[in-house]
Amino acid sequence: YYDTSTDTLQFGTAGGTVIVLTGAGNGGSPGAGVVLNSSYPYTLNASDPITSPPLYYAGVMVVGTTLGKLYFLDRNTGTSPGVAIISEYYFGPTESVSGIGFDPNVNRYMVSTSSAAKDARLYYFDLVNDPTPTFK
Repeated sequence: YYDTSTDTLQFGTAGGTVIVLTGAGNGGSPGAGVVLNSSYPYTLNASDPITSPPLYYAGVMVVGTTLGKLYFLDRNTGTSPGVAIISEYYFGPTESVSGIGFDPNVNRYMVSTSSAAKDARLYYFDLVNDPTPTFK
């Protein structure tokens, strides 16, 4: 997921790690493509892959895993470590988070899950505010 407002790229790995890189900046400026801060890469659970793109909105990064976990992260706390878990939800081990969206018209996150039983579900979560809004 590329966030245009902060010029950053967020993605997860098969090893349960979240990585945030700075973007290209103005014409490929020096420092582009480096980790946002020293807390990245950040591992949530090494045995729980992240296969859907994390979503970043207003200082909060939302990450879903294949074993049914959903994390709301303060992407940058301004201290070390620079990332912190704000809250987490557990849908169950058979529900894989398949997509995350945000509707700014109603200030809600939309999270879809899927399972081997081919049942899909859509969950709504109210806006989670960034506890450290001066650090994006």
